[in-house]
Amino acid sequence: MNVREELAKLATSDYQGREGNYPRADVPDSISVNGNSVSADFKNTTEATARKWLKRHLEGKGFRIKGEVESFQDGDYQDDWVVAYATVDESR
Repeated sequence: MNVREELAKLATSDYQGREGNYPRADVPDSISVNGNSVSADFKNTTEATARKWLKRHLEGKGFRIKGEVESFQDGDYQDDWVVAYATVDESR
C-alpha cells in the first residue's frame, strides 16, 4: 500500500465521534486528506496546539512531514475554528 492510500484511511468528518454534539477543544473535529496533504479542523483551539496535535498524530502513524505543519484561523473570532495542515513525504 502506498503513502496516499495509507493517508486516505485517516480522513473522517467526525474524528471526535460527537454525533452532532458541540466539538471539544484541542481535538480535531474532522480530518481531510487530499493526495499527500492532510488538514485537521479544530474548535476553540490555539494554532500552536493544533499544529502540535497534527504533527504528533502523523508521526505517531509513521508518516514523515515535509517542511513544517502550518495553520490558520478560520472562524469569526480568535481560536474559534483553526485549521492545521501538513504535506507528507511520499518516499519511504
